[in-house]
Amino acid sequence: MAQQRVITSVVVVLAFACAASAGFAQTQATTTNGTQVSGDQDQSAAALAQEAANPFSSRWLLQIQQNNNWMDMPLESGDRMQSNLMFQPLLSVALSEKWGLYMRPVVTIVNSLPDLDQNNQSERTNGFGDTVLGVAAARPLFGGRLVLGAGPTFAFPTASARELGQDTSQLNGTFNFTYTFANGFTLGTQPNLSVDWEAPEDNRVAFSIGPQIGKLCRCGGTPTLFQLQVQYYPVRPNVAGPTWNIQLQATPTIPALIKKALF
Repeated sequence: MAQQRVITSVVVVLAFACAASAGFAQTQATTTNGTQVSGDQDQSAAALAQEAANPFSSRWLLQIQQNNNWMDMPLESGDRMQSNLMFQPLLSVALSEKWGLYMRPVVTIVNSLPDLDQNNQSERTNGFGDTVLGVAAARPLFGGRLVLGAGPTFAFPTASARELGQDTSQLNGTFNFTYTFANGFTLGTQPNLSVDWEAPEDNRVAFSIGPQIGKLCRCGGTPTLFQLQVQYYPVRPNVAGPTWNIQLQATPTIPALIKKALF
């Protein structure tokens, strides 16, 4: 692995967040610019769940995500599971009354990848993955019900093995549609699109979509959103491409530690 390279890839991420809430006028706990105006105890379960499910939240989200991908292995070697555990907090800072800066480091704590050795025998590589830092500037629209943002993502070569690193030029897109009920339940989907420009033409694109359900709980007084999503890949690489993904998320939320706008 080439540790001398600080940034192995630069990609552009475009994300849309659309969150609706039953009784939205009664449960909204933020102003138009996303500044928090009340404490956790004054916010309803629906308002807290809406914040926790929003990738452009005014709160800080300390999210842990577990992915389990079923992959078609080459040479008719059957299906294998690729698993990873990631810590991906979302940190927000108000740039002005209308614009916010959002930073999301993604640290792959455990990555377990199936592959074939030189004799085409199945083996598994375990270890750390690359570290990714996403930065986006975003602005809420329609009273905060739609947030539009864009920015670069940087990947750092921290993988413990070459197979676990990215070392590619990619374009990634994430779309988040979540409906929040008054009792703290959520229903939605987070489709994912990725394009690897360095792969062969028939192995570049992966697109997954599926339903997601969640429930906000107060764990030791900390609002935490638990979510489960099952995704299918209708578009995937022909070689070692994922077919299904089961995703588990736990998202504790805390008030932003930097509350004032920078400008």
